[in-house]
Amino acid sequence: MPASSVEHHSQPTIPRISRLMRPLRSKCTALATYMKSTGKSSRTSATRDRSSVPLLASARATGIRRKSALEHSSMADHELSRHIYAVSDAFRNIVIAIFGTPCSERIISLAAICGSIVGGSIPVTASDFSGSASLDDPVDEDIIRAFTEEIYESVPSHYRRFSVVSHALSIVLHTSRHHTLINILLDVCISFGILHDAQNLLNIVLSQVFTFQNPSRLDLVTYPAHDTYLVDLHTRWISADMKQKSARDLSPFTTSAFCQAVLSTFPLSGDLPLPAWNALIKLVNAIGRQDVDAFIRMISALTTFLFSSGAHRLAGNICTGEPRLQLVEWLNDLWDSFAPSCAIPDLFPSQRLHLLVDVLEKCCTDGGEFAAGDTLSDIVAVFATQALIHLEDFGDRLASILRGITPVPTTYHRLVLYLNQREDTQEFRVFSEHFMSQLKMYSSVLCSRKLLKLDASLWACALSYFERTIKNFPQENSSLLVEYRRKLMDTVDAAERRCFGQTQPGSSPPVSLPRRFKGGRRHHLREPSGHWEWEEMVGCWVRATPVHKQKERLGNDQPNLEVRSLRHIVREKQTSHVGFTSASRVTRNAGRRHSLQLTLCELSDSDIRRSEHDDTREACSAYSPRCGPLSKRPRTNFSTLLADAQTNRVVLHAKGSSTIPEKYVIPPAASHSSPPTHRAVLSPDTHHNYQAESVLSDDSLDLFAPSSPSQ
Repeated sequence: MPASSVEHHSQPTIPRISRLMRPLRSKCTALATYMKSTGKSSRTSATRDRSSVPLLASARATGIRRKSALEHSSMADHELSRHIYAVSDAFRNIVIAIFGTPCSERIISLAAICGSIVGGSIPVTASDFSGSASLDDPVDEDIIRAFTEEIYESVPSHYRRFSVVSHALSIVLHTSRHHTLINILLDVCISFGILHDAQNLLNIVLSQVFTFQNPSRLDLVTYPAHDTYLVDLHTRWISADMKQKSARDLSPFTTSAFCQAVLSTFPLSGDLPLPAWNALIKLVNAIGRQDVDAFIRMISALTTFLFSSGAHRLAGNICTGEPRLQLVEWLNDLWDSFAPSCAIPDLFPSQRLHLLVDVLEKCCTDGGEFAAGDTLSDIVAVFATQALIHLEDFGDRLASILRGITPVPTTYHRLVLYLNQREDTQEFRVFSEHFMSQLKMYSSVLCSRKLLKLDASLWACALSYFERTIKNFPQENSSLLVEYRRKLMDTVDAAERRCFGQTQPGSSPPVSLPRRFKGGRRHHLREPSGHWEWEEMVGCWVRATPVHKQKERLGNDQPNLEVRSLRHIVREKQTSHVGFTSASRVTRNAGRRHSLQLTLCELSDSDIRRSEHDDTREACSAYSPRCGPLSKRPRTNFSTLLADAQTNRVVLHAKGSSTIPEKYVIPPAASHSSPPTHRAVLSPDTHHNYQAESVLSDDSLDLFAPSSPSQ
């Protein structure tokens, strides 16, 4: 209906307005008298049982339905519904007389809204009148009528129709705010496009929905207590918008206006019952498919509530647990709509981007990780990284968000999955070059912001994804696959070296030992690398941190006898020759070595290695040639014996068929010059088919491994 056709009726005069208001006043008086006589509440019937048929469905029932309603409900409820529908019919007659046929595409001007506000402020009773008349004054009605006519005279006749409707609505609301009556009036205002009054009625309905007489259950307004109540109310609100979208997309009954009303009335607190949260979650899911801006606004309000300063007390709340889980899915939906078109700034208004960055910041507060765990931090990292590439205006805020995230090798799985979209007809070489160029672009941006851990996580995730999906690629590209995998592994190594610093090729990052293994030493020990173990759980080779065991005291008697015999030999050696160098010691004890060798062979190699590390300093102070001549009464204990065995080492397990161990001397200065190297040994399970299938590298699983094993 064109806007010009709205004015086809004659302008309402003051006598005509009085005639239209007279039936409505009489119906409202009858409703108020009935509620006062029966003791019914003007807002809702608190005595009705949960299983009672709602008045909205039983009032106009006919035939069998009317008979069933009377059998399952009381006559008092039926009489109440009759009075309610009498008032609503009188209000509808006024609206039809003023505006004619229903028209939901009516454009409300600012002057019309002002006319509605003036009509809603007209006094209804003497208590609302600012004059000196009292309630017992018999001329109250005459005073109110004269004051009302004076106000109507001051309003231009072109906008007087909006004042009349608002005045009639204020008369009804002053009489009763029963939820059935409010819902009927809301439908009338929506069908005629009266926006200002419809918004007031919507706020009243939502406030009644979220007002709980008993915290354990919802109020009767949400009968029959299903979780689609808000979705149904939203559908009623935008029904006018959906009807006229084909003609003109200018309807004021938008999803954004409905969300604003919900957020202004919804009491976000941990005391809300579970049905209320379920209704809100279903509403957000429905809005996400219709209005992105309203969807982001709803998510922003929920994140403010969930991750506020007092969010720690809501961690164990069952009712708020579902919104936390849904938040991850909502961010995933936003990512799906944001990623394909993020490079086009015109598709994302500035206000929407500000709300989106606000949501990401709220998720990274102290309560965010505690509430939703690593899954939430992963999607936040992916979202912020993607936005950092294309939104330079928000670079500082996005970089601050990413600095607060602790990455894992699977943090960027969703981003890698998005970048790894390959067409069936695309060649592998072209695809791999494009994929590597995309990863390098993301890596360069992360490195420019000093986000080295996230950069290493990105490359590790790419390598892990490639190794898990390598079987899906054509086998004729096996050489290209091996080359591509090697490039990814080298890139992972380079990223980890940038993250953890430059390390020697034969050493791993410094490892801080537990207190019980330090032996009073405060420095960090650089443990030798090159030791690999096959991990059955993940199916790949991983580096094993060297195990530091405590010295165990010998328990049985036989080793004690051997120790006493060894101490006796050492004591004789030290008392007979007090001052000599280590070179003369080797020469003079050449004949005595054979007896020591037989005794050392009886000791287990594990016992020697167990105490070797802890007593290196003590042995050096007792036998090193730099320390000068020994004291007259040296310490003759098991530690000094082991130090001597370390200086004059004996190979206990000789190679070949020789039964006599070979003896060799390691110079003291070269005993710790370079870490030992170990050969990479293949797993028994994969030794025979190593050429058939590729073994997953540890870099795709262990982020802190600085290099890969030699193949």
